[in-house]
Amino acid sequence: MRKKFPLFILLFAFVFMFSACSKTESSLEPDEVVLIQADYLQYDNAKELVDSADLVFTGQVNNVAYEMLNIRSDQGPDPETGLDDQDDLLPYTIFEIEIEEVLKGEYKEKTIQIKRLGGIHDNVEYLLMDATEIQEGQSYLFTTHIYDDYPSLVNADQSVYNLNSSMGLTSDDDHITLLDILDLFK
Repeated sequence: MRKKFPLFILLFAFVFMFSACSKTESSLEPDEVVLIQADYLQYDNAKELVDSADLVFTGQVNNVAYEMLNIRSDQGPDPETGLDDQDDLLPYTIFEIEIEEVLKGEYKEKTIQIKRLGGIHDNVEYLLMDATEIQEGQSYLFTTHIYDDYPSLVNADQSVYNLNSSMGLTSDDDHITLLDILDLFK
């Protein structure tokens, strides 16, 4: 009986460690998903979209990170969300992009970090409704506004155009294409 007892303890310890490892790995995935809706201006054509942007550039996404940011200005509604009475901190995704070409505006650095509402915080994923997918390692054309902290995408669904996409659309229902924007810079 004594020989079986240590084996039982080792087996129990192994099962306990295995289940603890499983919980740790699964904790990397968010426990909850929350949809966020923000009120952004929509543009009827490529010229309106580009005219509204401070910086238009192409580049490859090299890193994706998440931060809680206080973007609230003391004067009036928040410039990005339009909200007057919001919490001080909101979840954001920060995209680090290696700039390939600046089409509009001035930016001297080779990399830029831009923000978009939504991200992961405390095991909750905040998804911005209608947001165009942005993947690490992919190249895009970006239209952005410049603010004091990170530049921001002009809106959720008309600001990012995949340079490898055959259609050049930001979303299924958007009518502004990558070619429409690039034609403005010829």
